[in-house]
Parts: sequence; C-alpha cells; structure tokens
Amino acid sequence: MNNPSNNTGLSLVELLISVSIAGLIMLSINGMLAMGLQSAQATQKKNALTRQAQFAMNLMVKTIQESPRLLLPLANSPIRGDTADDHGVVAVTLNHIRDLDGNGIADADNDGDGLFDEDLPDDANNDGRRGIAYIDDDKKYGAELSSFFNNDDDEDFVLFVNSNRDEDWIDGVDNDNDGLIDEDPPADMNNDGCSGACDVDEDGDGNNNEDAAEDDDEDGQSDEDWYDSVVFYEKNGNLYQRTPVPWDENTDGSITGKDHIESILVENVSSFVVTRLTTDSDSTQIVDLKLDLTNTEGEIFSLNTQVRIRGF
Repeated sequence: MNNPSNNTGLSLVELLISVSIAGLIMLSINGMLAMGLQSAQATQKKNALTRQAQFAMNLMVKTIQESPRLLLPLANSPIRGDTADDHGVVAVTLNHIRDLDGNGIADADNDGDGLFDEDLPDDANNDGRRGIAYIDDDKKYGAELSSFFNNDDDEDFVLFVNSNRDEDWIDGVDNDNDGLIDEDPPADMNNDGCSGACDVDEDGDGNNNEDAAEDDDEDGQSDEDWYDSVVFYEKNGNLYQRTPVPWDENTDGSITGKDHIESILVENVSSFVVTRLTTDSDSTQIVDLKLDLTNTEGEIFSLNTQVRIRGF
C-alpha cells in the first residue's frame, strides 16, 4: 500500500519556482542570442561597407591605370576634396580598348580611323563647357555650368580676354606658363596653321597640308576625335562615375562629349581626397586616392592607394 508521504511529485510552490528559474534562463539565452544577432548584423554591415569601398577603389584604380591621360586634378590645383567645401574629383581619358556598342571600334576612337584623340576641337572634351562639364576644374569659380567660352579647357578665363582661351597647344611646352602642358589646345592642335604638322604627310597619301588647319589628321574632317573623359567625383555623400558612351545618349541628334551615362558607384562617402603627385618626369603622372566610408553607427572604413597613369 502506497504511503502518501513518499510522493515525489512537485508541489505548487516548487513548480512555480522551477518555472521562474526556467523563464530567467530563457531570458538570459534570448538576451545572448539578441546580442549575438546584433553583433552579426553589425559585422555584416561593416563587411558590406568594406566590400563597397574596395569595389569602388578597385574600379577607379583599374580605370586610371588603363588611361592614356590624366585630366584632373590639374597640375596647378593638385589636391581635390581636402576641405569641407571641396569635392574630390579624378578624371582621365578613356582607354583604347573598351567597345560598349560591340561594333569592333574602340569607343575612344570617335572617327573610327584607328587613331585616338588626334583631331581635337577647340573644346577638347567636345562637351560644350569650359574644362569638363559641370566640374570645377580649377577650384576657383564652382562647377562651370555656362557654355560661354567652352574653348577654355583649363578654366583660366578672364572675361573678354581671348588670350586665356586655346593658349596652350600640343607641343610638349608650357606655352602659358601655368604649370600645365598641352592642356588648352585650339582646333589647330599644333597652332602652326597647317593641316596636321607642317610638311608632314599624316595620312600617307603623298600630300602635305592639303586640308584646313583644323583638320589635324588630314582626313578631310575637322574636330571629330575628342577627349573621352571618365570622371569619378563625390557629391552629397555619394561617389559618382561618369562614363562616355558611343551613342546619342542625350538624344540631341549627334554623338559628342555630351553623351555619357552617370551612376552612383558607392554611397555613405564621408571623404574622397584626390592628390596629383609631383614627379621628376612630365610623362609620369601619379595620383593618390583616399576614400572614406561611414556607416550609420559612425564606423569609418578607409582605403588609400597611389596609382600611375599608363600614359601613351
């Protein structure tokens, strides 16, 4: 016969105590899980920020390395983005490989003759603006929105003074003594009054100087092969990429330097500083790139590298 005093079941009080202890344990476990989840989410955000910064930097480095010519920063304004009111910019000419429309002709070869940048208009970028459109090339007057004096490629204009436009032609000499070389050519790129270079048969047809002085490649056309500018710039916390395209993107009926596509390369940019470094050789161009991204928690991820322009 069973003795009621030997019943091993839990009393109500013991059950309540057990439930309370179990609840505390569950709360502790849930707290640890929540902390672990928050930590994992923070790590994911930081990793995403890192990947974005690395992607943007790698793309800029590759674009610059493959470019024949550095356009910005200018040699006499070597640093971009070093103050709160300034915005980092780097611009180079398009490489000689890319073919977006797949027609077998490099996009930088605007006239499809196998040569590059050999017949510049007096507006060397052919975009209807001083320097590079909508960019403050010389860090003096803000972004150049006006189309007036669009043949002033280095933005050193003085109102009603023609000598500040087309004053540094392509001859390897700093003709306007501003520290830059060949940066503001006229439509006659050599400024010699001859089609191409005087007494030189550029097109190999047996004739010298047979066309207008503005026809620098002697192909019967003038000003048809301009600088195709690839631009990376920071604005309102975003890093933008502007890329020229070989089709009528702006639907104005012609293909010029105004035709480009623009996209946000990376967001959350807290700083983008571009420095043009001084070298002992005019043919060696190096830029220093520093990109800082900040997430919503205030964490900053920084990348810094130096890259050399391939050149001709």
